[in-house]
Amino acid sequence: HGIDFSATSDATGMTSELFDDYEEGLHTCTASPQNGTVTLLSGTNTLAYTKVGRIVHVGGTVKVDSVSNPSGDMQLSMPFTANDLTEQGGRTAGASFVHNHTDGNNDQVWAVWINEGTNNIWLRMPGTSGSANKVQANTEFFISISYPT
Repeated sequence: HGIDFSATSDATGMTSELFDDYEEGLHTCTASPQNGTVTLLSGTNTLAYTKVGRIVHVGGTVKVDSVSNPSGDMQLSMPFTANDLTEQGGRTAGASFVHNHTDGNNDQVWAVWINEGTNNIWLRMPGTSGSANKVQANTEFFISISYPT
C-alpha cells in the first residue's frame, strides 16, 4: 500500500520508490541525565512531530520543572527510534536553543544528536563533555531535529 514512484528513473543503489507513511502528532517528552534526575514541567513537556516516509521532524519547546543533582550528558526522548543504517547513515545532528541554564551566558545553541537504534536525543553545551549539570528549574530547550526512522 502507498504511492508507487517506480515509473521514474532514479539513482543507482536506491532501495524503494514506495511512499507508504505519513503521520503527525505530539510526543510527551521525558528528560534523562546520565546521573540524577531532571523533571519536565507538565504542560510544557510536549514536542510536535511530522513523519513523512521514513524521515521524522521533531520540534517544539520543553521546560524543566525540577532537578536533583543532574550530571553527565543530557537526553530527551523522541517519538521514534532512529534507523540503524550502514556506516552510521542514521546518526543525525540538530540544534537546540537553550534558555535559562546555570552558565553565565543564559542563551546558547547546544548541539543535539541522535544515535542509530535509539529514541533519545543527546544535548551538549559547546565546550563541555557533559551538560546536565547546567540544567536547572525553568531551563527551556527549543528543539529542532530531523532523522531517519
